[in-house]
Amino acid sequence: MKNRQHGAAGIIILILIVLASIGGFMYYKSNSSTATNAPACEDRACFDANFKTCTPSVFAVEAGGAGVQYEILSSGTEGCNMKFTYTKINMPGWENKPMTCDFSNKTTLENSVAKTLSGISDGSVVCSGPLYDIIKGE
Repeated sequence: MKNRQHGAAGIIILILIVLASIGGFMYYKSNSSTATNAPACEDRACFDANFKTCTPSVFAVEAGGAGVQYEILSSGTEGCNMKFTYTKINMPGWENKPMTCDFSNKTTLENSVAKTLSGISDGSVVCSGPLYDIIKGE
């Protein structure tokens, strides 16, 4: 039960940080050191257009002391198969730990991320990767 409570609190914190990062991002930070072949989007409009079509690309933002990198990998079963990585966060052990999930592209990126993270909390969404394991308390 304690792990479940810790996981739920972590999800709430995660949702708030993500929404602050993508909803009111202060600036784009190109991450040319990333080990991906996907092209980097120079602005949010580029990434939003690619998110609608699940076109592989990378987008990184920093705001409110947190940094997030999104990488669209391909089309998934529920939308876009996307890797989500905190590049900067005040949560020990969460930085540079990727999590790969399907994110619905039938809505905005903010809504999709919030819905996916809520789904992780209630068990209706399954992802993979070290960050997912940390959030789930495994």
